[in-house]
Parts: sequence; C-alpha cells; structure tokens
Amino acid sequence: MKLFNRSAMASVDGLLRLMPGADAGAPIAERSFTEGPAGDDVLARASGQPGPSGPVLPAAALRAAVVRPAPPEERALRMADTADFEALKAQQALASFRTFQSFGYSVNLLFHASEVTWYIALYHDGTLWRVLKTPELDAARSTFRHLQDEAMCLADEEMLRAQLEAQQAHLADLAGQAQVQAQRLRADMEHTAALERELMTRQQQIRKEIAQLGAGRGVARMQLDRIHRQVRQLDAAHNEGVPRQRGG
Repeated sequence: MKLFNRSAMASVDGLLRLMPGADAGAPIAERSFTEGPAGDDVLARASGQPGPSGPVLPAAALRAAVVRPAPPEERALRMADTADFEALKAQQALASFRTFQSFGYSVNLLFHASEVTWYIALYHDGTLWRVLKTPELDAARSTFRHLQDEAMCLADEEMLRAQLEAQQAHLADLAGQAQVQAQRLRADMEHTAALERELMTRQQQIRKEIAQLGAGRGVARMQLDRIHRQVRQLDAAHNEGVPRQRGG
C-alpha cells in the first residue's frame, strides 16, 4: 500500500517549523526573528514611528535588534539526503537505537558514529518516506517522538479503516446467511403449502368417493331386496304343484 496522507506529509514538512521563528526555505540556523512586543517595537522603529518603549533607532541598531541566534537544537535539525542515508545503511554504518512500528508506518532512530550524527527516518510500508539528521541527541529524541506521534495518528486511521472494512464484510456475511435462511424458509413454506393443497384435494376426493359409495350401497340394497322378493315369488310358484301331505 503506497498511499500517502497529504495532511501527514504536511505535518512532517512542518517538523522543521516546530521551533519559534523557523523558516521552511532556509537552514534552521538562519530561521530566527524577533516576535512579540519586542518585535512590534522594532517594526515601529523601522517605520519611523515612536515605539512603545522609546524613540526611533538607526537602521544599524534595527538590524542588531532583529537578529538573534537560534537555540542549538533548532540549528542542528536538517533534512538528510536520501541517497546518502541509503548508502550509509547499505554500508552498515548506522546503528539502530530505537524503532517504532504501527500498521504500515515505522520510525527509526539511527546513529552514525564516525560523523557523530543522528538520523531519524520515517517509513511507509517499508519504503523510506522522510529522513532528518542532527548532531544533537536531544533534537534526535524530540524528532523521533514527533514522528512517532505522526505515525501513530496515521496508523490509527488505518486501524479504523481496517475495522470498518471488517465490520462491513461481517455484516455482508450475516446478510448473506440471513438471505439463505429466508430462502430455505420460503422453500419450506411452499412445500408445506403444496402438501396441504394435495391433502385437501385428497380429502375432497375421498369424501366424494364415500358419498358415491353410500349412494351405491342404497341402490344395491334395493336391488338385493327386489331380488329376494323375486326369489320368494318364484319359490312359491314352483311349489304350488306339490301336493301337501295330510297329517295321520
């Protein structure tokens, strides 16, 4: 994954502006000017107007008042050349002292002993993103902490995205399972309804056959009775010519 967060890059670019008075276009040793009431006083004097603390000063005094040396940690921190840094790593000239990694972001604090220089490198998915250098240990520590905070913020966004993607996939899976279950229930209901319709048709047919059998039984009974009468009549007619015996 090679996507870079623009806001994060701007934040890393702003690392050199952490100290008051830093100018992104020049080395930190040259990025210093007076701010606050003293600066307002100097600007007023430069414009020829009386300042809050006294009369107008000459231009030479103005220049002397504006320029002040930056703290050592401001003068020390600079952007390092990426090719030189990669070459030092390939030569195994850098010793790693601290490493922070979260998700695809990592920060490494390395030391070049022969030049007494600290390097702070920021990586994304194993690819070098930015690297800074300083001879000051305090500046190296603070820069490492700053980049670590940046990496944690970026990783938090990545973790949130991963969680949301997992939740969405889980919900989609649950929806698929529910759809399958609904289809099974519909199939069961349709099968049950078909069986009920078949049973009702069978019961209607049985009732119809029972009615038909009942009617046929009555007819058969009537025919049987008629035949019995005919048999009795025939039997009586047949026996009419037989002499009857008298008693002794």
